[in-house]
Amino acid sequence: MEKIEKWISNNKDIEQELIRLRRHFHEHPEVGHPLPQTQEYIVKMLEMYGYENIIVNPGGSIEILVGPHDKKILLLRSDMDALPLVEHTNLPFKSINGSMHACGHDMHASMMLMCAKLLKQNEKKLKGQIKIVFQPHEEGLVGCKMMIEDGVLKYPRVDAAVGLHVMPATEDKTGTIRTIRKAMTTASTIFEINITGKSSHGSMPEKGIDALRVAIHIYQQLQEIIPKEISMSHDDVLTIGIMNAGKAHNIIPEKAYMKCSLRSYRPDDQEYIMGRVNELVQSIASMYHA
Repeated sequence: MEKIEKWISNNKDIEQELIRLRRHFHEHPEVGHPLPQTQEYIVKMLEMYGYENIIVNPGGSIEILVGPHDKKILLLRSDMDALPLVEHTNLPFKSINGSMHACGHDMHASMMLMCAKLLKQNEKKLKGQIKIVFQPHEEGLVGCKMMIEDGVLKYPRVDAAVGLHVMPATEDKTGTIRTIRKAMTTASTIFEINITGKSSHGSMPEKGIDALRVAIHIYQQLQEIIPKEISMSHDDVLTIGIMNAGKAHNIIPEKAYMKCSLRSYRPDDQEYIMGRVNELVQSIASMYHA
């Protein structure tokens, strides 16, 4: 750690360039795929760093190779997409387009660009080949699949892969790197629940089927699955982040909508919890005639 800090302190130009890169990405975020401005900027910087054979895949990922071709290949991966959030700050480099790098992908892309620059400068010292990949649409959980379909793990075949994610909400000192031998991040399943009842005036509730009432019961029951049916040591998390219904204060809503996220380290937990979600949703809807 001391060696890293000393090296950084002796390379202020690298630090300042990293800051410039990150602030550019933060000011110009793009969501999902395609990411035309982000891709154009990354390609331009890679060309400045001396890369020639830069591949922009149909799925939107960017690939480069550095190092000798007859050795094993290590893949380094960074994401580059942002979130559909409005930034409420007064920073001089705040987002200018209504989206926001609120999950650190501006930092990831900047770090990977600087990594690419340093590797190119030291290419003759490398003992193997390194494939660097910039991934789109990570937040939508489809970017990885798109990259695999584009052959990112082949052409040439990858022997190992390394990725990282910044973790600002910890007590670790800046510059700390954590790694463990088991899964570090969870798989994520996004799912939606659409409930259809029957609208009626609020003065005649017996004429309607209240979709919001059904949604509330579903919400409550889904919150019971993990604490009552899954071991606490498994660290599964089920989040219901969106629940919408109704358009008027005195009308029983016909439709309700919920959007949820399940995070888990274990495939069998994912399968069990999603099975229970389906059972509970169907049974509660049936119970209330929705």
